[in-house]
Amino acid sequence: MTSRGVELEAVANPAPGLKVIGSFTSYNLFVSKDLNPDLIGKSRPTRRGNCLGLADYTFQSGPLTGFGVGGGVRYIARPTPTRNLLRFPRSCSATPRSTMNGRTGAPR
Repeated sequence: MTSRGVELEAVANPAPGLKVIGSFTSYNLFVSKDLNPDLIGKSRPTRRGNCLGLADYTFQSGPLTGFGVGGGVRYIARPTPTRNLLRFPRSCSATPRSTMNGRTGAPR
């Protein structure tokens, strides 16, 4: 199995208490060696990539000092085509989060 691709990530703190993270991944998995020569060079049924964006803000002063809110969005690409009966669509999900003095919790 051989994996080739790219992964990028950026982290920024544009203002006091504000943290922003972004990432992008794209890859291709394929069979490079196998006892069955018909499989060599074929792609595996994997998702080829995803994107992620997160932001988090923690209040620096006032009555909410130490309280933080944030969230993120993740996009997951559609898998490579296969002959399998299972089909997985591309997907996108959002996640809210809150923190208090460094303790993290996600709503249930």
